[in-house]
Amino acid sequence: MTPIVGQAAQVKAFGGMAGQAGSAASLSRMLEAMAEMKAASLGGIIDQAVAALQKDDFETGGRLAIQALEIDERSGFAWYLLAIARERAGDFPSSVRAYDKALQLIPAHAEVANDMGRLAYRMGMTETAEKLFAHYGAAHPENPEGINNLACAVRDQGRYDEAVEVLRPAIMANPQAAVLWNTLGSVLAEQGDPAGCVTFFDEALRLQPEFPKARYNR
Repeated sequence: MTPIVGQAAQVKAFGGMAGQAGSAASLSRMLEAMAEMKAASLGGIIDQAVAALQKDDFETGGRLAIQALEIDERSGFAWYLLAIARERAGDFPSSVRAYDKALQLIPAHAEVANDMGRLAYRMGMTETAEKLFAHYGAAHPENPEGINNLACAVRDQGRYDEAVEVLRPAIMANPQAAVLWNTLGSVLAEQGDPAGCVTFFDEALRLQPEFPKARYNR
């Protein structure tokens, strides 16, 4: 029988993406951006689509996004909502196309890049994900979520030292962000440093005792 210790040593540490497409925060920022751009012609439909997505009603949210695009096919926000709806419904290829269109139309709204990066990562498009997370991180350096996701993409390409350097300043600026400590631990685990990685998983759990990824890794 294979020793249990040997089996455990082969388990890959879990240090994955942070955030979710269509989160309350990202949808709120989208509505604020729309208000600043005075996109009033679609305001009512967009508000309804956002409300549907907030209730996890992806079918209605997607239908309303298409309705908005029938009025203005160059509405980046409508494309963004359609991308979120399609992703959450599991239609990844269609979602990628909608994200790409949204990013072309509203490049300054970096939330699109972050959400598209997460989807690209899930689809195994790690290099593309890295570029998208870098775009988001440049726009929102204060947000540990983007830095965490960038580090994950870099780590998964085997560039472990670079992933550590991506995380280092983010941890110094956000020492209470458990997700960053967990991802740092996952990098060290990939490098074959079991003692070092446990230290960082423990710190993640100290900060967030119910953090499932860190608890699994520990």
